[in-house]
Order: sequence, then C-alpha cells, then structure tokens
Amino acid sequence: MPFRVKTAPSEEPVTLQEAKDQLNLETDEDDDLLTTAISAARGYAEAFCARGIVTQTVEFKLDRFPSRGSGAYAFHSCGFLACEPCRACQLFIDLPFGALAETPNLSVKYINEAGSETTLAVTTDYTIDALSLPPRVHLAYGKSWPTARAQWDAVTVQYDVGAEPEDVPAGFKQAILLLVASMYEQRTPEVTGSIVAKVGLTVEALLAPLKVYTL
Repeated sequence: MPFRVKTAPSEEPVTLQEAKDQLNLETDEDDDLLTTAISAARGYAEAFCARGIVTQTVEFKLDRFPSRGSGAYAFHSCGFLACEPCRACQLFIDLPFGALAETPNLSVKYINEAGSETTLAVTTDYTIDALSLPPRVHLAYGKSWPTARAQWDAVTVQYDVGAEPEDVPAGFKQAILLLVASMYEQRTPEVTGSIVAKVGLTVEALLAPLKVYTL
C-alpha cells in the first residue's frame, strides 16, 4: 500500500520562537538551523507514530479494491477464511498515516475497465470511519466495490490528515522540542551515548500514547 505526502504542511507544530525559548536562545544566527531541525523532528515524530501531525494531504494507491481473496482481509475476526457469511473482509479500506483532519476532503477514484477514471460518491458508495485508528473507508450499506481495471495503482485514495498547529497534542509538541534541542546541542560526534539514549526514551514515552498500530 504505497502512500505519499502530496501536499506538505504549510506550518510546523512548533514555532521557531518556541524552539528558541526551549534552548534559551536570544540571537537569530542559528534560525535556519533550528527551522530545519523542527521539520526533521516533526518528520521523525510522524514516522514513529505512523500518523500526520499537522494538516497535510496524503495519497495512496491500490491495485484493486478489497476482496475476500486478498491476503490483507483473509483473517478477519469473524474467523472465516473466505468470510462468506458476513462479507466483512471486503467492506473497508484502511487509510495509512491517519488520524484524519477535521475536514478530510477524502476522495476515492479508480480506473474502470474501459480505462476511464471514475470517482465514487461519499455516503452513496462509501462512508468514512474517522474514529478508528487507522481510519477506514467503509462500503455503504448494500453496496459492493466496483471492478477496477487490471493494472498497477488502479485505485487512488486522497485525504487530509492531522490538525492545525494550535490543536496538535502537547505530547507531540514537547517531543519535537526535545528533539530539536537535542539536535542543536549535540552536533558533534563526541556526544555521549547515555545523553542521546535518555532523550530518545523520553521522546518515545511522549509519543507512544499517540502511535497508530496496525496489524
């Protein structure tokens, strides 16, 4: 399930001034370095938690819609390998890098057998489960997934994830500030491993409750 960030965040979850306050810096000479460190720290936190922190647009592709025959849906909790009785195995698509933004602007498009791109209709064809982590796209009641053309990346799902900077959880922000401080203060190879290890453990402790776990 390859995915990419199609539109990067326009703002970071912590400001340059917040990073300078963390470090008790009053000069501007290292502003560029700190700006880069903030972006790198946010990227690490997002990768660790498997979710977008601040609002950004994500796109991922599938070769086909879910079906009972696809491995990812073969062991649904109903216990049936083929899942004929409940069809639950083919009802949803997991969305990587969630949680969804408050307004996710989600779209599901596919290449039909004639080679044309077709857009499914939210509510009519599918519903959005924004509460689950990872979030999901569910088939609407009584609907079946259409048949996509037999080609690579025939199905495209695009959506917005993350929150506005002022709404980012405190754990994310504090972890990013610690990472920025660590990167700024420990820029030489002479840094002792114990200091780095302690910072890493604190950062992971802050981020762990926000991590998205997938099967």
